[in-house]
Amino acid sequence: MAFLDKFPKSPTFEELKLEFDKFVNNHPVPGHQFLRQVKDTTHSGMFLLRHMPCARDAVFDFISTAYEEFVKEYIAQVVDLSSLGNIKYAEEEGALLEDIHAAFILYLESCGQIWAPILSQWTLQLLGQLSSQFSNKAVFGHCQSVNEVIQLWIG
Repeated sequence: MAFLDKFPKSPTFEELKLEFDKFVNNHPVPGHQFLRQVKDTTHSGMFLLRHMPCARDAVFDFISTAYEEFVKEYIAQVVDLSSLGNIKYAEEEGALLEDIHAAFILYLESCGQIWAPILSQWTLQLLGQLSSQFSNKAVFGHCQSVNEVIQLWIG
């Protein structure tokens, strides 16, 4: 959760504007610095999610797109390796997913009555979107049972 520590608890208008500008203007472009750009934009988005409610839809859309890219990469690795036990994540990807998770946990602990419905709705929508988008991929063809399919999705 170290990335959240760098943000002020009660940001000024200038601090909000700075993070908003970073979020809006830092569009990740595939290539050498892609993951770094996604990380910076996600961190700005997580800050805005908490302090600028009008930015929620844009932030959730961006984070959904990041999750979609991670799932694409995961499925590509499963297809290449034909084994669930040999999946390798980049350390930075894992750290970014942990940052998102830690931020959501912090939001739920600080004000669960407000954040629980927001996060649960987004999570279910994202899960439905990802399962719909990727359910027809060849990677599921090698699964012999429902347990294997569930294990793949949980991964």
